[in-house]
Amino acid sequence: MEIWNDKSIPLFDIKERMGSTDYIDIINWGEITEPIMKGIDKFKRHFFVIKMKIGNDLVMETYFQRYTYGKNWQSCGHATRTFMCTGGNELNIEQINLLKKVIKGETVKVEENHRPWSIDDIGKNVYLYDEKIINAVKILEKYWLYYTYTPRYKLCKKLRYNKFLEDLQL
Repeated sequence: MEIWNDKSIPLFDIKERMGSTDYIDIINWGEITEPIMKGIDKFKRHFFVIKMKIGNDLVMETYFQRYTYGKNWQSCGHATRTFMCTGGNELNIEQINLLKKVIKGETVKVEENHRPWSIDDIGKNVYLYDEKIINAVKILEKYWLYYTYTPRYKLCKKLRYNKFLEDLQL
């Protein structure tokens, strides 16, 4: 899958760890420090992990080569609830296109042909979840409110003065 060849996606070293079935179903949320990471397991199978937000739910799902050097990609999600259903088959073209769009930063509406595990996901928006950006926004919001409503700061004075002028024009 060409997503694997994207050099901007950071590497995740899983080392020799494997789940009880020799799959990589042991990756937890805290280990994945970026919205998307990729790696290679001890059997030389490529995988990538994506953190997403679907509706109000945070989801982390792993997509992996079923066989070494194979073209069949599967999904698993053991750190959170599962998003996409591969049901023993490979990701279909609609699922792959959804992932490409999400990785590019687009918001995508989940459709039936994306084969979500939960039919409740159909119609919901899915997008990449970047915790660093979310935390930065929270900090900006906090300080914006503080400096906007604390009269000793020029920003607050300017905003209040502009609001006063706006009210005069009514």
